[in-house]
Amino acid sequence: MPRRVVPRSGPSRLPALDADLARRWRWQATVEVLADLGVLDPGVDADSPDVRAVVGEVGPARGRPAPESARFLAAVSAGSTDDVKARLSAAAQRTSREAQVEQAANQAVNRLALSLSLYDEVPVLYKSLGVAQPTWRTREIRGLGLDPTAEADKAWYRDATSAELSERARSAGLEHVAGAGEQLPEAVRELITTQARWAGARRVRDALIRELYPEQCNQPQLQALTGLGQAQVWQIINPDFRQR
Repeated sequence: MPRRVVPRSGPSRLPALDADLARRWRWQATVEVLADLGVLDPGVDADSPDVRAVVGEVGPARGRPAPESARFLAAVSAGSTDDVKARLSAAAQRTSREAQVEQAANQAVNRLALSLSLYDEVPVLYKSLGVAQPTWRTREIRGLGLDPTAEADKAWYRDATSAELSERARSAGLEHVAGAGEQLPEAVRELITTQARWAGARRVRDALIRELYPEQCNQPQLQALTGLGQAQVWQIINPDFRQR
């Protein structure tokens, strides 16, 4: 019995995420958080050449950051030492807050997407989320309470019928969300912008930690300013170190 031949309800296909639009959302959210933290002037024109020179390239939220430009570092560390310490503390608090919001937004997207995929049989859903197909497949397997690294679980997932997938989803406690297809695009936008705000705040926090150490602040002082643990601060100071 084949999997997901005809959708039971809802659209048979959702539009793919517009990559250019997603980049625009990331850019605007990044400029917004940098202005909030005093790196950019409030109400600044996000598309001005000066802003683009300071901010530089905005990559994926979870990707490894590129080395910061001199323009960005100068903007981040502008002001007195007390000003910079206050900016670091604010950036650390904002990073923590945005991480919590990002987690909630990610859960909301997964809730809607899993409902569409496992109950409504909407195909090619990964394109609507802007992720690679293997990434979505792993997310779906985990949502079913299975282990994506276990060969037996992967085989069951690959061969399961639509009815078996829906039953497994119910057993795993996954909700069938009415109107998930209409809610998903806005949830994806919220996730993308939240990830960009989180990444932007973390970028300021990490740059300031490296700028202040060791002349203005030692490691315990940085821990006190940011609320981070010793290992976290040390890793930010030494981003190229890899434990063996």
